[in-house]
Amino acid sequence: MSISFSEAPVVHEHWCRDDFSDTEHRQYWYTKKELSAIKRDTKKTITWIMGGMNGNRDLFCPKGLEWKTPTNLRIHKLHKEEAIRTVLKAQESPSSKSDPEWVAKAYATYSTHSMEEAIMAATE
Repeated sequence: MSISFSEAPVVHEHWCRDDFSDTEHRQYWYTKKELSAIKRDTKKTITWIMGGMNGNRDLFCPKGLEWKTPTNLRIHKLHKEEAIRTVLKAQESPSSKSDPEWVAKAYATYSTHSMEEAIMAATE
């Protein structure tokens, strides 16, 4: 179930994991062997990214994994901490009492800046 914060809250029903039969679980969920293969391939791709992405580009798909390198993990952690500080500061503001969307707007302002940075980095 998810809830949106707006003038008229909207609730969406979602399936719970317990709603699936054993057969459906086997059909839709990854097996331990598949998860291990995904993790192994991810580690190989990150090593490839850290090594300068030389070699056969058809063997690796770096999309979405760039931030998993040690340097980018530190940057990602700093951005996450700054986003949390932004939200906490907005919650303390008197404006948040009169405008229930104030916190969402504060976070959106912060995350828009982060998104713009990501787009610039991706297009370089």
